[in-house]
Amino acid sequence: MIGVQRFAALGDSFTSGRPSDSFPSWADHAAGMLRAWNPSLAYRNLAVAGATSAEAAPQVDEAIAMNADLVTLVCGANDVIESVRPDVDSCAAVINSMVEQLRDGLPRATLVTATYPDVALHAELGPRTAARIRRGIAAVNTAIRALANRHGLLLLEFGSHPGARTRENYAPDGYHPSALGSRRAAAALVRALKEA
Repeated sequence: MIGVQRFAALGDSFTSGRPSDSFPSWADHAAGMLRAWNPSLAYRNLAVAGATSAEAAPQVDEAIAMNADLVTLVCGANDVIESVRPDVDSCAAVINSMVEQLRDGLPRATLVTATYPDVALHAELGPRTAARIRRGIAAVNTAIRALANRHGLLLLEFGSHPGARTRENYAPDGYHPSALGSRRAAAALVRALKEA
């Protein structure tokens, strides 16, 4: 049984969903699934579409304020997508600081992070842009894996998951999850919580 009482979802549009989407984000789906175990689950999706890691950092204070016992933190892709020369070390340092704040403020919470799929795989990008983004996302994923290992976070491995190459899991833009992809990502979180 999953005994989550308060769930806070942090990050960027992968978690918040896009304003143009007509379906729930993966975190919203996950909250709905978790309510099967706890109908009174408190849930806040604090993620902001377009947020870089630095722009997502203030979300930590809100997660701590609600005394969340489950926090998902997925950010870093926009640090790559929005910069010609992404500073992955700086991005990793910001995410590490966020995790440390969450550990200090919510010592009993389950903290979850995730790697990103290759967002250049299905998007319509020029070859140089696609190569740059692919390298950047791979570097961010390496940093996220190291951070998860260092802090004992639950890691959802979306980057190397076989479904990461399946077009139906993506919205028409090729970047964001489709409705089906969102449901599958939510199911992956719930499954990981059960196994943990």
